[in-house]
Amino acid sequence: MTRTIRLTRIHALNWYGYKDTIPVEGNLLLAGLTGSGKSILMDLIQFVLVGDQRLVRFNQSATGDRSDRSLKGYCLGDTKEEENGVTQYMRSSAITYVALEFTWPNGKKCETWGIRVEFTSAAEAHGKVTPFFIPESLARGDFLDAEKRPLDYTAFKGLVESRQGRIYPEGIEAYLRDMAQPVHLNFDNKVLRSLLPTAMSFTFLKSFNEFARQFILPADKLDVNDVTASYRTFLNYEGDLNKLNDQLDRLKSIQATFVRLTELRRDPCIGALSRSPTSS
Repeated sequence: MTRTIRLTRIHALNWYGYKDTIPVEGNLLLAGLTGSGKSILMDLIQFVLVGDQRLVRFNQSATGDRSDRSLKGYCLGDTKEEENGVTQYMRSSAITYVALEFTWPNGKKCETWGIRVEFTSAAEAHGKVTPFFIPESLARGDFLDAEKRPLDYTAFKGLVESRQGRIYPEGIEAYLRDMAQPVHLNFDNKVLRSLLPTAMSFTFLKSFNEFARQFILPADKLDVNDVTASYRTFLNYEGDLNKLNDQLDRLKSIQATFVRLTELRRDPCIGALSRSPTSS
């Protein structure tokens, strides 16, 4: 029986060309031609789990390095075209919802973690970023109003409160702190923020040693003093044990000799010989 918390749903509403909720079950394969949007979904996962735009490396899964993609470009839909030096977007304004749903073994628990981003115009540089948490599963329609448009902030706040969730107006750090807690997704936030953007680059590494240094060993220099002291203690114990084993072997040999001597003395012939005058 697995104890793994699994990703079971991806919400991508106004995330570049996506306006969908994608169910995830078992092993998921993202396949498609170049430019079909595979790396866009990978960037969504990275953004929801890492949050800090200074650390997120958009499109690295496709390019292997940092590209010119940005949060603004994803939300408004950067067309990669310009008019009079001005970048053109698919949307002049946008409310974007990106979220990941996680389900515990046997469906005992379900949580949705995500980020709402709003750009009121293309003139905005960063937009309003609002992380959120809802302790249950959501459908695509939950993020939309009666006219099938993404919920405005007031309506979304009402949704979160009605589902006993939480909005994080204080920012990304509080959101990431809670997400990593043992009662939630239970991971090392620092390690994830350090490794996930690099892991998503899908670039070849020179050797296994390089892989170990980047993805297994901590970045800080290892403190080997405790290990050294433990090893020296082990050597001392090992020396003492060898001495005790040697003593034990000697005692066993003495015991065997004594037992043999006792048996010989009990033998009638040996006993009579030992009592005869000539034996003395």
